[in-house]
Formats: sequence, structure tokens, C-alpha cells
Amino acid sequence: VIGRGYWAATDIGIPDLKTGRGKFAEGWGTVAQVAEVEVDRETGKVKVLRAMTAHDSGQPINPIMVEGQVEGATIAQMGQALFEECLVDEKGRSLNPSFLGYKMSRALDAPDFTNYHIIAPSLNGPFGAKGAGEAASMTSLPAIANAISNAIGVRITDLPITPEKILKALKEKKEGNED
Repeated sequence: VIGRGYWAATDIGIPDLKTGRGKFAEGWGTVAQVAEVEVDRETGKVKVLRAMTAHDSGQPINPIMVEGQVEGATIAQMGQALFEECLVDEKGRSLNPSFLGYKMSRALDAPDFTNYHIIAPSLNGPFGAKGAGEAASMTSLPAIANAISNAIGVRITDLPITPEKILKALKEKKEGNED
């Protein structure tokens, strides 16, 4: 069996960056996400307990696959928020000795997920579908960082947000040296 297909978005224009108005890509999904974390103030260790996501992926053709995309994007962003760090020297050479010590999110780190499908079919996507994992790839990291900030009362802007950075921020806050 041989099949061929073609799809091109129509009615898309470049938005006016000054006004923030214009026609955006109709095929893009949108996501709102919040995270619930637990921060151990003695060790600085963070556990992401829950991730609640409302996503407009258009008309989900396969809702379970859409949820998998959103949850996978969340776990990937969790790694960037909490674990993954590429150290480089002034010439851009990697200082990480190997990938054996490179920390990434694991299945055991996955939080409980609650997903809400906002069904708003796309006029341009196949069968009304929009993207799923792409939008979630932009919301999970800030949701986790905001939850940590809310939990400890200090915003850490240097990623990843490691236990050492949390303990240092808490110490500075206690001493009154918070920026």
C-alpha cells in the first residue's frame, strides 16, 4: 500500500509585534499548566507532586496520545528545571565528563497528572487537530519554577534549580541578603 499526503496551513499571517495582534498559526495548540511541588527545606530537594494541564490541542484524534505528548513534555521540562546541566568552559567545550553523570528525569520522577482537554477544532489541522506536545514544552518549566518560588518565598532564575541553589537562597533570605 502506498499513500501520499500534503497539508499546508492557510490563512496564517505574521503578527504585528508592536500591537501583539494578527493571525497566528491556527494549527498551534495552547496550554496552561500549574505544578504542585514539595520542597524539603533541610536538604533543598524538590519533588514535583502534581501537574495540572489544560490544553487546547484542537480536536484530539487520539486523546490518550495527546495526553502522552503533554505528559512527556512535562517530564522533559522537569528535567531541565531540576536536573539537567551542561557545564561548558569559556571556549564552549563540555565540562561534563560523560553522560553517566548527566541527571535527567526518570519515570519514577513523574508527578501525578491531571489533563483537561479544551476542544476547539482547528480549521487548518487534519480532522481539526492541533499540536499537543509543543505547547506543553514551553509551560512546564515555568510552572515548576513558580511553584518552587511560591513554596520557599524566593525566586531562583538560574537553571537547573538544584538543592544547593535552594539552600543558598533560603540562607540568604534568612540573613536578609535576598536580591
